[in-house]
Amino acid sequence: MAGDVLWIALLALGPAVLQVMAISVYLRRMAQALRRADDRPPFTTMVEIVELGGQPRAVTRLLERRTRLDLEEIDALVVRRGGLLPLPMSRSAALRLVRELQALGAGATTYPRAEGRRSC
Repeated sequence: MAGDVLWIALLALGPAVLQVMAISVYLRRMAQALRRADDRPPFTTMVEIVELGGQPRAVTRLLERRTRLDLEEIDALVVRRGGLLPLPMSRSAALRLVRELQALGAGATTYPRAEGRRSC
């Protein structure tokens, strides 16, 4: 009798657990797609790294993930201990990058892109 109740509970809860897992995966993928869509034209903002802070390797990994910079450009920024990123970004992507850099202890600011320069 108790075994029957256990089987009924498993049969009822199994599909519900699978549905929750599927919804979780769907929402995670949708959030990633929205973040990727956030870095679309117009590219109107420049990011300047004022200081790298105490974790230059973490800043390097973040720049590799969040920007379209080549590894040589990222290495040059690390050697200079900061500077203006050589590519314009969308405002929301630039602000997100600045927040993540500040969370790592690096100092960063945003500037509007100079009007005379063309975007990528």
